[in-house]
Amino acid sequence: SGLFFYIYNEFAFAFTAQVGAVTSSVLNTAKRVIIIVVSAIIFGEAMERNTVIGSAIAIGGTFAYSLASKKAPAKAKKA
Repeated sequence: SGLFFYIYNEFAFAFTAQVGAVTSSVLNTAKRVIIIVVSAIIFGEAMERNTVIGSAIAIGGTFAYSLASKKAPAKAKKA
C-alpha cells in the first residue's frame, strides 16, 4: 500500500541522513544478498554459478568497505 511505502521511505531517508549515502547503499546491497541467500536456503533452491559469484562479490565488497571505514583517515601531506 502507499502508506507503508511512504513510511518505508521516511525511515530510509532518516537512516541515510544518519549514516551517509555510501554506507546506506552498501547496507542495502548487503540486505539484498542476504535475502537471496536465505531464500535459497529456506526454499531449497540451488543457486546458479552466477548467483554465487555475484553474492560472493557483494559480500566481499561489503566486508572490504567495513574494514576501510574503520581505519582512521590518513592525514593529507602539504606540498
